[in-house]
Amino acid sequence: MQLSHGCDSFNAPYEEHWLRALSCILLLALLVGSQPLYGTESLRLFILGNDVGQLACKWSDNDVFVQAGEWLKVLPVKIEFMDSERLLIRREDGKRIELRANAQDVLIDGEIGKIEPAVTSVDGELFIPLKAFCGLLNLPFSFDAVNKVGYICAALLPVEVKQVEDGWRIEIPFTANTSYSINRLSGPERIYIDAANCLVSSQMHGEVIGRKGSIERIRVGQYSLTPPTARVVLDTDVKLGFQDITVKDAQGKTQRVVLFVRDLKVSKAGEARAKVSAVKLEPTNGIVRGLISVEGALRYRAFTLRDPYRIVIDFRGTELALPIGTQEIPKNEMVKEVRVGNPEVDGELVARVVFELFKPVRYRVIEKQAGGGLAVELGASSLSGVSIVIDPGHGGQDPGAISPTGMFKSKLVEKELTLDIALKLHKLLTNAGAIVTMTRYGDYYVSLEDRVYIANKLNPAAFVSIHLNSFPTPGAKSGTETYYFTPQSELLAGAIHKNLVATLGLPDNGIRQRRFYVLRNTNVPAVLIEACYLNHPVDGALVMDEQFREKIALAIFNGLEEYFSSR
Repeated sequence: MQLSHGCDSFNAPYEEHWLRALSCILLLALLVGSQPLYGTESLRLFILGNDVGQLACKWSDNDVFVQAGEWLKVLPVKIEFMDSERLLIRREDGKRIELRANAQDVLIDGEIGKIEPAVTSVDGELFIPLKAFCGLLNLPFSFDAVNKVGYICAALLPVEVKQVEDGWRIEIPFTANTSYSINRLSGPERIYIDAANCLVSSQMHGEVIGRKGSIERIRVGQYSLTPPTARVVLDTDVKLGFQDITVKDAQGKTQRVVLFVRDLKVSKAGEARAKVSAVKLEPTNGIVRGLISVEGALRYRAFTLRDPYRIVIDFRGTELALPIGTQEIPKNEMVKEVRVGNPEVDGELVARVVFELFKPVRYRVIEKQAGGGLAVELGASSLSGVSIVIDPGHGGQDPGAISPTGMFKSKLVEKELTLDIALKLHKLLTNAGAIVTMTRYGDYYVSLEDRVYIANKLNPAAFVSIHLNSFPTPGAKSGTETYYFTPQSELLAGAIHKNLVATLGLPDNGIRQRRFYVLRNTNVPAVLIEACYLNHPVDGALVMDEQFREKIALAIFNGLEEYFSSR
């Protein structure tokens, strides 16, 4: 707010300066503690999905003030008193909240709290700051400034997972009653729960609960902001049966979704535990087999780790009938060491077998070996000696996609993330013996023409361009796409895309043929990858995590390995 220009004049006599300064001080004193409001307009307001219509409102720098009225009765509170200077309500938990016009102090069950900005009285009418007021009710407020629409929503609380006989009890609580739906998708398998009129706090965006039996992970995110929809996703190894056992009100709404997921991997009471009884290594004809003897049901997860590169097999519900530590193995060119142990994973002791390797190699797990157990078959990498060009998208003055302001704690910039993924992929490929060139190794600009020139001059066996996507409407699109143009590139696109979808667990948006410059002008098999969406709350939260970017690199690596091993 600007004061009178007279306060800035230096031409008046000293006494006049003093009087004007005093006037400015008095005016400022009147303004201290008040919230400057701007012209009266209207706001369309939805309360927990109920459209309460267009309401008179005034704008401030930090909040939107709505004139008190009948809409307050739609909230899950009881109004005990209301006039132009005072509002007294009782929350569902029984606590009484008293607010007074132009006072930031709030009485909550007799104890002093704060509201900032304060409730304001204008021309004999009480105006309530929605965002601050909703904070007192544990109901988040979302505002669409373009369309002048506000949403008072339920908040998603932390998801709870409990093991029960034959499966898992998943409980999804909210701060207020909401409607919901439960669906499943395949390729990969997942069950998802959408909660309408619900917001996820920034602290919970992308929150992941680790493996629970056949449930690989549970993800949380904001699926949509207009209208607000929260999504909880259960990524599963196989198609699991589920039963909705939620208690609902007469309108079919609930404050807690309860889901039972049947899982055969969950041990029943009294069931005998399986045992890892032996591990040995058999090198033969350029292949090394790690043979793991398991007595009883097989419940395992195989994955890889780096620095040093190793293949890990975790057996759930299984005892380790071997001494913890390093196992004796014959001399070979692939496996440096074999170790066994009993680490705790997600609150459960597992029997772990680790194959530490001299360098990355192709591997596969074969179940149901003679006498029980499984085999890990290791072979020389098909990437040895193969020339590959990696193209990290954008760079320099071209940032690529950028996440919306406020969606995450820090802004996501495509050029930075694609370079990080490319460098991780470079290390994996180099360790496997590939000959790797990158179109850029730092944050500088490389034109599309120069990227194509590098590829065509080197004539590699494959060209891989790495990108991260965005969609015109933030939060409206999620998932993974892979692009190609020439027929010679289709098999490469298929191998990489299959591994990306299986590894990342995001929606499969398919393999698409497009005339992108780097695809149509490159003379070798070439693909362009859009791993996920930077302006989607779930995708963006995942790609912020370095381990997820490592997954992207590993999926591309495995796709290239698969492609060249089949040639």
